Amino acid sequence: MLKDDGYFLMTCFNLDGGANISDYDVYRDHSMHGGLGFSEYKLKKILGTYFNIVEFRKMKESDNPDVFGKNFLWVALMTKKKADSEHYGE
Repeated sequence: MLKDDGYFLMTCFNLDGGANISDYDVYRDHSMHGGLGFSEYKLKKILGTYFNIVEFRKMKESDNPDVFGKNFLWVALMTKKKADSEHYGE
C-alpha cells in the first residue's frame, strides 16, 4: 500500500543482465534462465499504467565497495497515480 504522495523505487535486470524471454518460455522451460531482463519500452508500458515515472535509467556502475551500482540494472523512481474508477472498477 503506497500513499498517494509516496514514492516507489524499483531496480530490476535490463536486457544486458537478464534473459529476454517470455512468460511462456519460463513455464515451458521451468526456468527463469538466471533472471528476466526487461526492455525500457516494456517496463514503461507496464509501470506507466499505475505510476508517474519521475526518473528511469540504467543504474550507474560503481567501483566503490561502499556503493552498489551495476549498469545491467534499471532503476526507476515513481509516484503512485491516483485511483480512478476506470482502473479499479469502482
